[in-house]
Amino acid sequence: MCERCGQGLSHRFTPSRRGLLLGASAMLMSGIARAKEDRKDRKESKKPPKPQNVLSPEAALERLKQGNER
Repeated sequence: MCERCGQGLSHRFTPSRRGLLLGASAMLMSGIARAKEDRKDRKESKKPPKPQNVLSPEAALERLKQGNER
């Protein structure tokens, strides 16, 4: 038995500065780890542009001129 049980006191949570710092640092570290995973997933999910969207500068200028004429 602990000292509190012998005195009839209940076991209530008593917040401490150390507990607050440990909890905050754990949350911070898990947030950093999650951000790294998200960044890694975004890099892998990027796809190269479609070949039909790739134009030479001259072809792009010609397409713009045709659009202006319409």
